[in-house]
Amino acid sequence: MFLHEIRKLNSQLEIVSTLKEQERLGVHGGKFYKYSSPEGSSAILTAVKRAFQNLHRAFFHQTTAGELQGVDDLVSQLLMMAQAKEVSSSQWTGYQRYQELCRSKAFIDKLGTKALPEYHFILKKSANLAPLVKIDLLIDKCKEASKILAQEIVEQEDALQDDSLILEETINRLQTPGASINDVHTLVFRAHQVKALLKDRFGVAAAERAFSFYRLQEQHVLDGDDLHALLLGIRSNLTLEDIEHLHTQLEKHAEPFDQLTKKQIVLLMKELNHPNLPQPKKNPSKVYAKQLEKDLAWQECVFKVMDDYKPGAGATKFAYAEFLARSVVYSLYWFGNKTKFADGVLVPMYDRKGEIDLKQAHRLYSKNGLSGAVFLPALPHQETSKNTHVQVAFRGTWDLKSFKRNFSLFEREQKFGVEGSGRTSFKNAEKQLLKNLEHSLNQLDCDKKVVVEFLGHSLGGSDAQRMCQSYSHHLKENKNSKVKGINLFCFNGSNIERDKAKEFINDVKEQSDL
Repeated sequence: MFLHEIRKLNSQLEIVSTLKEQERLGVHGGKFYKYSSPEGSSAILTAVKRAFQNLHRAFFHQTTAGELQGVDDLVSQLLMMAQAKEVSSSQWTGYQRYQELCRSKAFIDKLGTKALPEYHFILKKSANLAPLVKIDLLIDKCKEASKILAQEIVEQEDALQDDSLILEETINRLQTPGASINDVHTLVFRAHQVKALLKDRFGVAAAERAFSFYRLQEQHVLDGDDLHALLLGIRSNLTLEDIEHLHTQLEKHAEPFDQLTKKQIVLLMKELNHPNLPQPKKNPSKVYAKQLEKDLAWQECVFKVMDDYKPGAGATKFAYAEFLARSVVYSLYWFGNKTKFADGVLVPMYDRKGEIDLKQAHRLYSKNGLSGAVFLPALPHQETSKNTHVQVAFRGTWDLKSFKRNFSLFEREQKFGVEGSGRTSFKNAEKQLLKNLEHSLNQLDCDKKVVVEFLGHSLGGSDAQRMCQSYSHHLKENKNSKVKGINLFCFNGSNIERDKAKEFINDVKEQSDL
């Protein structure tokens, strides 16, 4: 009974507490709703809109004073429910009550510190001064309600069992190859305890990033599946800073972190991502379902598919380029810009000689089906080649937006031609792409000359050709002392538009390092 009622009150409170400056509050059938303010692009439209809104409010007998009284009643009901000492029928019910109390306090705080003060300003600006005193009283009531809810939260948390030992044991199990996890989904934990333990084990940045990527920052209670997903999110987005934190935790590594080789770091990454670790199951009902699927694809890519692209003799020395173009960049942008990856996420791979290499992936661009990433050397001081190689890879046709880019007649050079798939969206993004690439190259701390390699598969191959020509032309007019040359690797790319193709051969010949 308690949980059902307080959830209903919280859903109403959420509407009221998220009121924005351009919105007005309304109530109908005992439920709150929001509608946009009448201000429009012209005085006439504003007047018409305001007239219709006033007519609607008059017809349903709505007044600002009545709506504010409704908010007052809502806060009172919430406090009454929150202070009801209902005995929890189970530990899970206790956690749910804790979750709803935390949500109530968050909404009350937003209502008292943001929504009501903004509503006060709106009414004062519109010369509707009568309800202002009521709003001031409501703000004071929210402050008192917040104090009461804070006390209720403390009491409810004290009533819960100490789950720190269970939490630590569960994390250990989830990181043990071949461990049984059949009961993990039945476990529940307080989010702040989970975050504290993950910060201690993996570092503050890694834990905060996982909570953000998996959209769990606002949750106060997590179940075992959430914990499992967070651990995967951390392991799938490791940066050099995260590895340094983990290195200090592992006593078996005697060398200082700055003396670790690329091979040692990759071995540590593989140890953390053992192939027999229990993997979380996909669950479409979770808010992080897409992020989880993307991270699972990333795990498959860098720790399994990687070995399929180990260079050998002859032309296969360029297998690393195919690995980035056909696999890595797709895994980074599994759902385009709907999912995220850490800036500087480590990418283990093989170099031209078949030796272990390590790159840092940075977002270049992702919009309207055009997605690309820049791969910088993770440890440039350990590069043995004459020049430092930086890769720029574009994803091919994969999601709905990229399909539109590939097949839309409006994306081509000529509406019914075959050349130039994706031309329009690339042209619109061209300046930003060049700016972002220059920014990434300027972050590279390296004394050697740089060779920039453009890679792509399918539609990404077309984008790689375009970017290669654009950047070679850019270098003619804007010399970069770091850049010695450029290379291009295109896998099954379609023909680009003629105007780009005409300039392409001459521009690239002058800059090529192959």
